[in-house]
Amino acid sequence: MPSQSEIESRRLVRLGKERVESISGTAFPGHHPGESHHWDLTEFKAALRVQINTLSESTLEFDIVGVDASVANALRRIVISEVPTVAIETVYVWNNTSIVQDEVLAQRLGLIPLAIDPRKVHSKQNLNTIVFNLVASCERRKDVQKGESDPHKIWSNSEVLSSQIDFDPKGSQLELFADDLPRAAAAGILLAKMRGGQEIVAELHCNKGIGKEHAKWSPVATASYRLLPTIAILAPIPQELHQKFELCFPPGVIDTSSGEAVVADARRDTVSREVLRHPEFEGKVALGRLRDHFICTDPISAAFDDNNVISLVSLFPPARAFHIADPVAIKHVLADRQRYTKPTHLYKALGHYGMNLAVAEGETLRRHKKIVTGSFTEVCSSAFQRNESEIKKLTLRDTQKTNELAWGDSVRVVEELLADWERSNEEFKTGKRQIRVDNFLNLTLKSSLFIIMASSFGQRPPWRDDEPSALPTGHTLPFREVMNGIYKGCMIKIMAPEWSYRLPFKKLRYVDTCYREFGVYIREAIAERRQLAADPRESVGGHKDLLGALVYASADIDGEEGSEAEDIGSEKKRATLNDDELRGSMYLFLLAGHETSGNTVAFVFILLALYQEEQERLFQHVTEILPNADETSYADYAKLVRPSLRHGTTRADHWCIQTRVHAAFKETLRLYPAAVVIPKFAVADTVIPTSPLSDGTPGNPIFVPKWTEIFINNVALGRSKKNWGEDADVFRPDRFIDAVDGSYHWPRDAYLGFSAGHRICLGEKFATVTSTAIIAFILRKYSVHLPEDVDGTGAKRAAAGESFQQKVQRITKCSSFIAAAPNLSSLVFRER
Repeated sequence: MPSQSEIESRRLVRLGKERVESISGTAFPGHHPGESHHWDLTEFKAALRVQINTLSESTLEFDIVGVDASVANALRRIVISEVPTVAIETVYVWNNTSIVQDEVLAQRLGLIPLAIDPRKVHSKQNLNTIVFNLVASCERRKDVQKGESDPHKIWSNSEVLSSQIDFDPKGSQLELFADDLPRAAAAGILLAKMRGGQEIVAELHCNKGIGKEHAKWSPVATASYRLLPTIAILAPIPQELHQKFELCFPPGVIDTSSGEAVVADARRDTVSREVLRHPEFEGKVALGRLRDHFICTDPISAAFDDNNVISLVSLFPPARAFHIADPVAIKHVLADRQRYTKPTHLYKALGHYGMNLAVAEGETLRRHKKIVTGSFTEVCSSAFQRNESEIKKLTLRDTQKTNELAWGDSVRVVEELLADWERSNEEFKTGKRQIRVDNFLNLTLKSSLFIIMASSFGQRPPWRDDEPSALPTGHTLPFREVMNGIYKGCMIKIMAPEWSYRLPFKKLRYVDTCYREFGVYIREAIAERRQLAADPRESVGGHKDLLGALVYASADIDGEEGSEAEDIGSEKKRATLNDDELRGSMYLFLLAGHETSGNTVAFVFILLALYQEEQERLFQHVTEILPNADETSYADYAKLVRPSLRHGTTRADHWCIQTRVHAAFKETLRLYPAAVVIPKFAVADTVIPTSPLSDGTPGNPIFVPKWTEIFINNVALGRSKKNWGEDADVFRPDRFIDAVDGSYHWPRDAYLGFSAGHRICLGEKFATVTSTAIIAFILRKYSVHLPEDVDGTGAKRAAAGESFQQKVQRITKCSSFIAAAPNLSSLVFRER
């Protein structure tokens, strides 16, 4: 059987300068000699994925992944000919004195796209036919000036448009369509031109049908698909060639704002292969397409939004999918672990080293959760090996929880970050007292990584990579750079076959080196814990941490690895891990743990730089809670996130002050959630409830057939005006502060910052503690602003008509692989 890397490489169609390479050369596409390729329904459903990217009143764009081109083409033809819509079937012409013949007029009327939900039109009496009236007469206007030649000013109804057809309800139709009356989907379609004395009077009867019967019932004008482009930058692009390299692609594909040429959005690429024409880029970039990833684009006549639930059931019967952003529906799905399971095959990037929480389900998931849950709640003794000056700055109790240790480590890491700024920044040395950080995201990722390493894995590398201890003996890269390479090279590791890492491309070899180095680092950490600690659950400092729990679970004590074994000194059964699961769990917590927190903190500071008033409020809050940052403890965290009646303030005033840091953190996660989409899979026929309609009537429940994919859209949930009000796109932390008198409570069910249900993030409290510390201690000493070359161009953009919200959208553009990350993170910090 072929290896997983070889299977992944088969998905890629490589594009050369003058020809397409690695196309199918077998008699049957996708089949290879000596291998079994029999079709299996279960495997087909497991590999299939459908995701909606754009849904507007005129366009639907969605991705189909895991199918052959013949299947994608069959779906395209189904969309054209099998999806029911409502169209004008019969025209009763009572009077037509225009120059357009009755037959031609009837044909033009039949092709008008109608905004009518076909689910409400069926064979029952009064519901099988929708009636419109068209009455238009052309007369000369009374106020026409002499010499006027414009027919629109001379004649009324000189043009008969689709907007002039009027709905004529029959029976109970007025109540049925009360929320959205039937109408023409496009108002400006020209039906006829008339002059004085001409008239059209007609009655139009509409029925439901499909495009196979007649083109007027086709829901799309055209339906097309293309393969997803791939762009791999194999070697760094020299600075002087950045502009030329960027111009070789359509706008938005390549981003050079960070000082390094990176792929911002490969989907926008038209695969012109212009970059392959230039010899200076030879060997530096590889182009391709994924042969089983189809981007389907369908211009549609109308779109229907039913309680924040979008269904693909009529477009794709073999693998139905629902995209939901309805709080009631989401709560139901996340609460029922039996009917809605996690499609773990979508998370294989997180399972590179072995099974872990992200890719486990069922009994395996429960075993992994049992092992690691205690690491985030267990009481443990002091974990710090500090010198006297550090102890003076930070006093901790001998016994404290893991999150208390995280607070202390967060303060220590921020202190090291700020000291490094002031020591190495030239502007700061010259007395300007400000620091420009061209890639603040790298610093937040590094800070989050070092905090996790210290609090959960007992490792405290130095902040600067040039210190001798940053590169242990036997390693070629510091651990921080290894994690950065893994974070940026995940996609390459998934797509590139094993043999490709032997090619003379620096990018490929660098990613391969990072993954190999990571394996060595974690093996050394495991061996050190097993050898140096009397109890593997305890670090050198004597506290029980996450690494200890994992290593202890991997100990082979009277039981098979990866099952259950007898606990030391008791008859209690304990869950165990095998070596692959141990390494896989360390990989997950280090990669996904530091990435989600680092990205969110970066977004917080970008938003504070944009919304200066919110930054000032947050600063006032922090300075009130932390008047002296040299003396801090975990109790300060509680003050930053929970309301109290200290400092002599009134209850109402202090409620707003005391919760502002936490509110800003949650507001950022609402706008830019770490998990953009949460996928689920229905393993049985079921019904999903929905929220009540705007008029208070109960929402329509959704029938979900077995094997239906369900995608919880976290972005749509957080930006829904129905859930969060008309200013849902605005950064306003106050929305997360409940009113003291109970008149306002923010909608808990419409917020999934750390998911919910049995899959809720175990490190929610840990991430909140560390992020709060980073935000508070940086903001207490520095104000944050946008650089002039980022914000300074705003004056020109404002003159060209750029609004503040457009500016926010431009600066906060993000990309998502494991979690959403800002594309631009250049910031200026000024000492207060």
